[in-house]
Amino acid sequence: MQLWKNFFGLLKQEMYYGKSFDYFYQLEQAIQNYMIFYNNEIIKSKLKGLSPKNFRKQTFEILYYTKVQLWNSVQI
Repeated sequence: MQLWKNFFGLLKQEMYYGKSFDYFYQLEQAIQNYMIFYNNEIIKSKLKGLSPKNFRKQTFEILYYTKVQLWNSVQI
């Protein structure tokens, strides 16, 4: 529950307050754009200073490398 409160608090603060939208679809598009930004680009200290996209990439690379190393050690 707390995660959603944080997200919507940031959403309102960073892209809603001080702006006006003439049509609902403009607000909807702005929210979608913010969600893409939030999930892919914003730098987060909890993720060691990486964006979520780069953190996932790094994690998968580590897992893949570990799997390859384990596989090679079993093959010998």
